[in-house]
Amino acid sequence: MAVSTFVGTLTSSASLGSVAYTGVGFKPKLVLFWLTYNQGTGATAFMIVGFGAGVSATNRFAISSRSDDNVATANTGQRADNEHVILMVDSSGPPVVVMSADLVSLDDDGFTLDWDDAGTGIVINYMAIGGSHFQVNINAFLTAAETGTEAYTGVGFKPEGLLI
Repeated sequence: MAVSTFVGTLTSSASLGSVAYTGVGFKPKLVLFWLTYNQGTGATAFMIVGFGAGVSATNRFAISSRSDDNVATANTGQRADNEHVILMVDSSGPPVVVMSADLVSLDDDGFTLDWDDAGTGIVINYMAIGGSHFQVNINAFLTAAETGTEAYTGVGFKPEGLLI
């Protein structure tokens, strides 16, 4: 079974629009994105994390969360959607999207992102995975209301592994 992987970093675009990222060496079937952003120490410290994945321009998701060290202000928030692969929220109440990008395409040597909300030099990690024997699908499901075994269908093939 031939599976190809490539791990890299990109810097968030300072302007809106499409940007092609190349140098992967193959056409990915899945790209995972993750970021962490920390600022300050002590009572003013906060951390923002984000994770997203995409297999096509219509099958993708992203989630981001912010947590403050200052319990008194409790500036925390989170957001998830299926319209982006990169998402970064900030909050002083309800979470506000401060950076986001959507997957335009998976290309022969990388991928193309469309920056909806521009960041300011935020480093984003990614892992591209592909290969002739690699099958992938992104599905959402609700957790069961009761304990016990639950069957989930609709993947389109018999998975050999899951990332949950």
